Amino acid sequence: MRAALAVAVVVLVGVATACVGTTPTGQLVRGDAPRRPPDDALVPGTVRASNDFAVDLYRSADQRSNVVHAPYSILSALAMSRAGSVGATRDQFDAVLHADETENLDEGINAVDQLLESRSGERSSSNRKGRVTPSFDASVWGQRGTRFTRTYLDTLSSDHDSPMRVVDFRSDDDAAREAINQWGSDATQERITEVVPRGDVTAFTRFLPVAVAYLRAPWLVPFDRAATRAGRFVQLDGDTIEAQTMQVSSPTGIRTASSLDWDAVELPYLGDQLSLLIVAPRSGTFETFRQGLDMATIRRVSDRLEDDPVDLRLPMFQFTTSGDLTNELKALGLGRAFTRDADFSGITTDEVLSLSGVAYQGYAAINEEGTDAERTATAPPPSGETPPKIKLAIDRPFVFAVRDRETGLILMLGQVVDPS
Repeated sequence: MRAALAVAVVVLVGVATACVGTTPTGQLVRGDAPRRPPDDALVPGTVRASNDFAVDLYRSADQRSNVVHAPYSILSALAMSRAGSVGATRDQFDAVLHADETENLDEGINAVDQLLESRSGERSSSNRKGRVTPSFDASVWGQRGTRFTRTYLDTLSSDHDSPMRVVDFRSDDDAAREAINQWGSDATQERITEVVPRGDVTAFTRFLPVAVAYLRAPWLVPFDRAATRAGRFVQLDGDTIEAQTMQVSSPTGIRTASSLDWDAVELPYLGDQLSLLIVAPRSGTFETFRQGLDMATIRRVSDRLEDDPVDLRLPMFQFTTSGDLTNELKALGLGRAFTRDADFSGITTDEVLSLSGVAYQGYAAINEEGTDAERTATAPPPSGETPPKIKLAIDRPFVFAVRDRETGLILMLGQVVDPS
């Protein structure tokens, strides 16, 4: 099994009318404004906004199921809609996206996007090398013939490095769906092939922001393939199942922490710029931990992580999640945008736009090599190293987060309650 961790999110199906142009892959309508140089001063506030949105959205998840969200990608897609919202509609976007935590959310996303671009490329350690490829993309799709405001197109261009992609929902919704799915497939190296399921785009769709998230990255310290075997995993109800469990013994490179309430491990990817953080609450406390999860908790866990010799056992996981985020977003306060009282006149004044649904699809998997990582040549470790002094088994439900280590930005956030 190859490792992967990728998410596709179809965000915000708008209802309006009017027209714009189409090709099999979508015609591009760009603003005149060039991409804005990044303002690094906006990064911390934008990260705080995205992370607070991440935990808000995660707490709304079904605790009985495996779940993965791509909060920064979802936030980016929502922000591209927020950029054209007005009045009370804009106020609700601001509240849900925590826009008050940064001086300018659109410009902040531009700065974070360009920072994330620097995380991609060849990386190496003393005994390993490979390519890290993060891709967290958002796009907006409009109806052929619609007159989009120049201000909105310029915001897309300058702060989201994105055109308006134009298709003909009205005359050929299936061709429009195929164009969107092709974009998603291209953005995720064919890991996500159906961003929009059949039926989620109709002849009444007029505005559709879409977000996809994809990561390919090898571990800094790979697991020992020969040591993988069936292990025990205690489910939420206390029943024990078998799960394919990986093992690695490492004198350095893996950070761990424990408290009375949880065990945690952080697995860096090659280059040590991105990492996977796993927190396993004590048996019987998972739902309490999940409902209380906030950024203060994540910071407390992170502050206690130490790079000590460790013998780690961790189950492989591979799962797909799908659903509609409309109810979750309404519960968070984004209700007006889904009604006829919505005001998206900053996008177009041709007709009234409102959001008619939020469909979501996600895929997550890891194995001994990493996250969607090809098998990588690894030199033998030096001899005479200190034997592992910490034994840690993640053998119960856990929360996981893919993070940018420098900024703390959460790129993916989810839970595994059944790795089988």
